[in-house]
Amino acid sequence: MAGRTFAVGLGALGWMVFPPEHRTLLAELAELAASAREHA
Repeated sequence: MAGRTFAVGLGALGWMVFPPEHRTLLAELAELAASAREHA
């Protein structure tokens, strides 16, 4: 649970700090991670 909270906080920080191109990359990585969890 703490790891997930940390990851969400880090993602939110990145979303605010990084330019739009990086936001798109972060969104794609998050989607891949969610997909991998569903199939695990």
